[in-house]
Amino acid sequence: MRGLDGRRFLVAGGASGIGEATVHRLAEEGARVVIADRNADAAAQVAAAAGAEWVEYDQSDEGSIGDLFRTVRDGGPLNGVAIVAGVHPGAIAFGDITSTTFAHVHGINVLGVLRMLQHGLKTVVDDRRSSLVVVSSVAGIRPEIHDAIYASSKAAAQAIVRSAALEFAPRGLRINSVLPGSVITPLAVSLSSVDAIERDAERILPMRRPAQSAEVAGAIAFLLSDDASHMTGTELIVDGGLFANSP
Repeated sequence: MRGLDGRRFLVAGGASGIGEATVHRLAEEGARVVIADRNADAAAQVAAAAGAEWVEYDQSDEGSIGDLFRTVRDGGPLNGVAIVAGVHPGAIAFGDITSTTFAHVHGINVLGVLRMLQHGLKTVVDDRRSSLVVVSSVAGIRPEIHDAIYASSKAAAQAIVRSAALEFAPRGLRINSVLPGSVITPLAVSLSSVDAIERDAERILPMRRPAQSAEVAGAIAFLLSDDASHMTGTELIVDGGLFANSP
């Protein structure tokens, strides 16, 4: 992909799953990568394997986000940010939703994303090539039963992306979302199992299989690259045809 080789990118939530796959994809394209994650041990291991830098941070803590970007700035120019980090509370019946759980999920998936974008937009090189990508979810446009907290957090994050994209488009700063559907990741497996995910995908998805993390990472890398130079405010859906098959 054009415009990745030799440039520097931050991958937030880069120690596992889609984030880890994105780190490796960017490194394969010749990019310099900074991994940010709350799991320092895992971040260090991925960084060693990919030849990347790493920084520990907590997306639920505004001070930690500020410290992250100060550290990143000290390491040199930054050309793009992939915000992959997020949480899922699992299936919760509507009547069982609590203020505490709602605030926790929205604090990371919405307010955390907002703060990451604010700091990222102040940090990236203002050269009309820099790009920011938020990994959201097809749940934000196609919510399911017992998923109101997570789906609403992703819908809110997508609205933030669209609004920010319009505001910063005149400066040539691009902001887009990637919306995965069913993906085999450690987070997904912690809420279910590989067998259950594969069975559900075969039953529900037109492509009859879940995505691998690397397939979503390819979409993220594309939006960070110069090949997506006229795309902003876009929601790039990577869901095996689920949304296209919606009523």
